[in-house]
Amino acid sequence: MKVLPLEVSQYSSDITKDGKSSVACPRDLKPVCGTDGNTYSNDCGICFYNKEHGASVEKEHDGECDPKPIVVDCSNYHRAVVDNHVIVACPRIMKPVCGSDSFTYNNDCGICAYNAEHDTNITKIHEGPCKESVAVDCSRYRTQTTKDGKTLVSCPRDLNPVCGTDGTTYDNECAICSHNA
Repeated sequence: MKVLPLEVSQYSSDITKDGKSSVACPRDLKPVCGTDGNTYSNDCGICFYNKEHGASVEKEHDGECDPKPIVVDCSNYHRAVVDNHVIVACPRIMKPVCGSDSFTYNNDCGICAYNAEHDTNITKIHEGPCKESVAVDCSRYRTQTTKDGKTLVSCPRDLNPVCGTDGTTYDNECAICSHNA
């Protein structure tokens, strides 16, 4: 894993009344992902955390970290096999959760039922419904078909990161179109 350098000396630091070292950080929001898997508001946020906790977290990359999957405990739900299909009996409780497949399930049990029925390993990303995905208009990007039938999408080189429904961060919307071509 390649880490990016942090220039700690650019932030003013001080010793608090209780003898702890502290860093004064600007309030600008430029998320960065630390090597500990946590997202910090900016580079200084990592420096602040390191000073406060005596840690040595480094910057892994600009932008937010990928969400940490939460494995749902499915042992609490009754399972049965009917006609060679596993069925999980789920309570009719609406407590939406977002799965790692970007689908909103009614509750944790919904993920368990889906995994049992489809032999998958979907995890929970967070409580509450998934964010609605926004459709990308790929028709505005120039395409070219190669001799072997592959479609190539001509994308600009601008960096405007977007998160795909597959959980991957792409350089820009066009990169999603290129991936799906």
